Amino acid sequence: MHNAVEGHRTYENLKTIRPNMGLLGQLFLNKSLTWQEFEEAVIKGHNSRQGLLRLRKPEQSIYTYPAPDCMCNA
Repeated sequence: MHNAVEGHRTYENLKTIRPNMGLLGQLFLNKSLTWQEFEEAVIKGHNSRQGLLRLRKPEQSIYTYPAPDCMCNA
């Protein structure tokens, strides 16, 4: 479902974000973090991931992974 949301937001030229699952997993497992530390780590970890496009691999279905890449090449 997140692929469809990402594709739709890209199609509408809206800003989107690709969550860093590795970072979030480590942060969720760290029970000693305060909310402020968690929030700062998430913002810092996702700072370079906002608005970036992830191109669909040729073997991936356009229905499963709605293409944020140029549809004129499909």
